[in-house]
Amino acid sequence: MPNPSYEFDFDPSVKQLATEWSCSVAHLYNMLSSGELSGFKIGKSLRVHRESANAMRAKSAAFKPPRDAA
Repeated sequence: MPNPSYEFDFDPSVKQLATEWSCSVAHLYNMLSSGELSGFKIGKSLRVHRESANAMRAKSAAFKPPRDAA
């Protein structure tokens, strides 16, 4: 069952977030480099702090929840 608040309850990978937000991985790396998002590495995988992803999603006027989430 989808989370009605549309928040991550885990730290998504850059690839997962790019798929969820329909943007490129490169764009997310730029956001991480500029400090718009915060993240960390686990081995070779780069993950975004869930608090950072949720805050960016909350302030994004362009975010539209999935149709099947209701």
